[in-house]
Amino acid sequence: GRVARTGESVFLPVISREELSAWLRPEHRAAFEEHPFHSCICVPLRAQGRVIGTLTTARYDASRPFTREDHRLMEELANKAALSIENARFFLQQQRDQEELRRRTEFEQQLIGIVSHDLRNPLGAITMAAGLLQAGPELTERQLKAAARIASSCERATRLIRDFLDFTQARLGNGIPLKRRPMDLHEVTRHVVDEVRQAHPERHV
Repeated sequence: GRVARTGESVFLPVISREELSAWLRPEHRAAFEEHPFHSCICVPLRAQGRVIGTLTTARYDASRPFTREDHRLMEELANKAALSIENARFFLQQQRDQEELRRRTEFEQQLIGIVSHDLRNPLGAITMAAGLLQAGPELTERQLKAAARIASSCERATRLIRDFLDFTQARLGNGIPLKRRPMDLHEVTRHVVDEVRQAHPERHV
């Protein structure tokens, strides 16, 4: 108790029954009455500037009391024991953190999969509706352009979903498959500009 509170060692090379009874906690006195000892060392276990426990040893032979050298050895053992305990705690904390990260990663992957799956159905319906609109003979040129923009936006959203799935696959360690092909950067830019203009007709792009 006192060593844990103060962080200071207790070295009692020779101790009487009265002194030990006064030093011990009430719940420990019965054990002392049954097995009395005559010499005692109690040292703190320190880690990162705090006391995480105590290490106590005692001798029951009154003719062999502890020495200062024994006290120094106990303190050295306590320092090594405290370091080992703290390293074990750090290792366990790392394991818990890794397990928590694994659970979060699995949840994110499941969420991305669910959202991607749920988005595909409405995007497919919108794409099909845009295609039917474009095939209609009664639409004006402006309406045809709007339908084409809808179809183009759906295609970009579908690619974005694929990118989400690729990202998930990359986090699983399988890498991202690449399919290279020629493309017209001006055409891609034009589609993006058209979408921005459609969404913000009051802006000059």
